[in-house]
Amino acid sequence: MNEAVDEANYMVKEFKNLNYEVELLLNPDRTKMNDLFKNLMKTVEETKKTKERILIHFYYTGHGKMKDKTYIVLNESDPKKSLFPLETKMRTLSTS
Repeated sequence: MNEAVDEANYMVKEFKNLNYEVELLLNPDRTKMNDLFKNLMKTVEETKKTKERILIHFYYTGHGKMKDKTYIVLNESDPKKSLFPLETKMRTLSTS
């Protein structure tokens, strides 16, 4: 997984060079991912009030899985909790 961390750090640097606000999560668990999406949802809602536009770019490097939807594999000790429904979360943001 060192390659994934190196790639993530590289992308952070590149996005910051483009003046993006960046939040880096390395090996997040389900709680950290849910917190991230709650904060993103708040940002989207606040931005809607000002009529400004917002661009959210979610970059993920690591393992994923496709079943009926797209999931990312989290760093969880319980395999049942390791799949995070990325597609569902992203759709929720885009329809807010």
